[in-house]
Amino acid sequence: MKIICVMPIYQRPNITLATIDLLKKQTQPLYKIITIGSCKLDKLTAKKAGVEYLNYRNAPLSNKWQFGVTHAKKYNPDAILINGSDSWLTTNWCEKMGKFIRDGYHLVGKTTWCQCRINPGKPLLILQRFQSMHREDPIGAGRLFSKSILDAMNWRLFPSGLQSSLDGKSYKYMLAIARNKKIKIKIKIANEIEDAILMGVKSNTWPSKHPFKLNFKKTDSKPDSIKIENPKLWLKENFPGSIKIFRELVPGVKI
Repeated sequence: MKIICVMPIYQRPNITLATIDLLKKQTQPLYKIITIGSCKLDKLTAKKAGVEYLNYRNAPLSNKWQFGVTHAKKYNPDAILINGSDSWLTTNWCEKMGKFIRDGYHLVGKTTWCQCRINPGKPLLILQRFQSMHREDPIGAGRLFSKSILDAMNWRLFPSGLQSSLDGKSYKYMLAIARNKKIKIKIKIANEIEDAILMGVKSNTWPSKHPFKLNFKKTDSKPDSIKIENPKLWLKENFPGSIKIFRELVPGVKI
């Protein structure tokens, strides 16, 4: 199965390199990782990681994402993986989610994920997050889109000119295209696959469009997060080698 990862990057080389290194360890190997950056530092980061690099201005953000998706089309993949430069996926992610693409699903992902904070002088904190139970589409990072739906959309996944709310508007655009072309959309929210995990890694030592604190919004009357009580053990089980990486990325973090 040919899966291509599309990932914008911007001026945070260390976490980006760690994310790419993890992506390269997928048990369902990625055919290609395409990064889209906008400065010399981004280009050097991609070169160091050994991945493809495209240059595009950093805003509007939807145009930057779309530039990568359009470029991925020429490789004729079976699916594309949308991922952020600080979004970590367990090594079984593409294998587990890719099975649904093989079964004819157009969009696969989760509405549950983990959020990790690694700040100097602060204890490592990992929270399991929950989106609203009423959400119909997966959250942004980790989503897989099938070739069939991308072809139907003429590979236009992101509307032009957006700086925020990309996921929701992209999803609505996909539904509109499907209705117009009379395609019955198949979406899989794979929350039941507990060992395939998406984790956002945040730190105050690198820039982030959505810092750790801003990621927490109540989506309904129930709590939207649960604290992982033994994060060190949890990381060893789910992201082997990550503790060493975190200590290198953020000296002074308490683990």
